[in-house]
Order: sequence, then C-alpha cells, then structure tokens
Amino acid sequence: PLYAVETVRMLLDQGRLTGTDGRFRLAGDLAELAIPESLRALLGSRLDALDPAARDLVGHCAVLGISFTVAAVATLAGRSAEAVRDALDALVTRELLAFDDDPRSPERGQYRFLQGVLREVAYGRLARRERLARHLAAAEAFAASGGDELAGVVATHYLEAFRAAPDDERAGLRPRALLALEAAATRSHEVGAYAGSARYLEDAIELVPDDDERLRLRESRLRELYDANDIARTEPEARALIALARERADPGLEARAGYMVAGALIGQGRPGDAVAELEAIRARLGD
Repeated sequence: PLYAVETVRMLLDQGRLTGTDGRFRLAGDLAELAIPESLRALLGSRLDALDPAARDLVGHCAVLGISFTVAAVATLAGRSAEAVRDALDALVTRELLAFDDDPRSPERGQYRFLQGVLREVAYGRLARRERLARHLAAAEAFAASGGDELAGVVATHYLEAFRAAPDDERAGLRPRALLALEAAATRSHEVGAYAGSARYLEDAIELVPDDDERLRLRESRLRELYDANDIARTEPEARALIALARERADPGLEARAGYMVAGALIGQGRPGDAVAELEAIRARLGD
C-alpha cells in the first residue's frame, strides 16, 4: 500500500496528476511511465525531484531524526528560521514531511518525516563525511543549549559521529562520545529510566578499548538491567561477570554479580535456587 501511495505522490510531484476537491485526475498520457522497482528507489526518485537546496535541507532533517524543530534545522543548516520554516512547509505540501499540530502531542509544533523509510533513504544518501560533520554540529549545538534533559540526544549524535568517522579520526572522538554516553546513562538513571540507561552503557562498552574500563561499564550496565527488572538479560550477564571475576581473582565483583544472579532467580520464582547460589558463592569467598 505504501508503494502505491508513494507512486501517486510521485505523479503529483511530476504534474502527471492533478488534485481537485480531494480527487485526482490525469494531466497527460501515462503510456510511457517509468516506475522504480522498489519503495526505496521510488522515494529516492522523489528526493531527486527536489531542487538542490531542498534536498540538502532534507539531509539535515534526516540527521536530526524522525522529528525535529525549525530551530534545530536552522542551526544545523546555517539558515534563518523563517527560510527554514518556508522550506519545510513546502515539503509538507509535497507530502514528504508532516507538521504536528495536535495539542495533545508531546511533539506539537515539530515537523516529521511522513514515512520512517523516507528518513532512512535520505540519511543513506549522505556521505560519511557529511554524516560526521552534521552529527558533530548537532551534538555541540544541543550540548550548548539543551541542558541535562537533552543528554540522550547529545550522546546519540556523538555516537553516530564516531561511527561515521574514519578509523584514523576515531581516537579523537572516542572520549567525547564516551563522556556523553555516560552522562546520558546517569540522566536516565536519575529519572528512573533504567532500561534506557542500560542501552547507553551498552553503546559505551562498544567504544572502550581498555579491559578494566570495559569491566566497570559492564557492571554499571548490569545494575541498570537489574533495576529495570530485565531478568532475561540480568542472569546471563551476571553469570558472565562471575566467571570473569574468578579469572581475575576479584572476590568483590563475584559477590556483587552473585547478588544479581540471586535477584534474577527470585524474579523467576526460584527462591530455592537463589539460596543455593548465594551459599555456594559465600562458601567460595570465605571470610
């Protein structure tokens, strides 16, 4: 169905259909109509039909995500808010974007891509250098103006900038990305979003080259999974840390991870197994 809808929108963009009072009529001969074979190709052809300035603006929007404000796009694109609003309104008219005016919506006053796959196509067309530069610009802009409540947004942009960077440039970005991810995890923990905190820490673990630092982050993530009552992931990760603790002769880590295993077992309705687990760990640790 989406393919059919986007085909109609393409024909409207090309002037091959005209709309009047909610009805569409042919505006020419469609005998030689070239229809892209896939939805992504079809959406790409619609983006190709835009003028270069509008296409560039869509690329900035794609870096910001599914939804975005006029102010954010203007800052990232280096254009005036008035010019950006006019351009976004034109994209709404072409049914590439939509404007959220629902008074009950938390995103009221923002624009968004009409289809998530359209955002993916627009983002995929950006060169890695463009992604790097734009994500860095977005991270710095949000960090300067957003405060703690935008810590997650800042972290996401630094992470995407790191992923887009060439290997020889990643070393310089890694500290900033790690700092932002840990800040986002802390903020999520403070507001009780433990699952979100665990996700930020999981991303941070990917970036850390040092074993000791990686272990610290893994234990922090385990605590967030435990607090989020994510039993399915708490138990195996806690058991993995117990094994690692024995390899490193770290009784403190073994005790803490054992506590998490027991909690996960209790959460599964297995208190007897939890008691056995704790007794075994206590016997190994001694005094």
